[in-house]
Amino acid sequence: MRHLEIVLSGLFLAAWISSLLHGLGWISFAGTLETTLQGYYLLCGALGWVAGNLYVQRRRALDEQQRKAFSRHLLIVYTIGPAGLVLLVWSMEPAVAQQALPLVPIWAWGVMGIFFLVPVLLRRWPRVPPKN
Repeated sequence: MRHLEIVLSGLFLAAWISSLLHGLGWISFAGTLETTLQGYYLLCGALGWVAGNLYVQRRRALDEQQRKAFSRHLLIVYTIGPAGLVLLVWSMEPAVAQQALPLVPIWAWGVMGIFFLVPVLLRRWPRVPPKN
């Protein structure tokens, strides 16, 4: 893996650990960030889109031997990692919103997953040569 994946892995691991500690009740982020559901889902869509495009570009830059060795590692970093940021942002919402809307993080993961899959699936389509 290259330096970008190492930095992103550290960021995502910190987000997952913070979300886990918030879930266990050891630390509280509730009320430190107030967003609308539209803004939250916009963030999830943007995270999925950026992660999908980064995954495609980073995978394309690897040669065949590296692709076999690191493809799964890249997939883990770019799919599971941003989900930690989604949980962290949701844990920063007010406690009232978290209790009233408990399924929002699951829907947010769905939004992020759809936007991640778009560039990943489109990279497999053959390019159509322009007509002369």
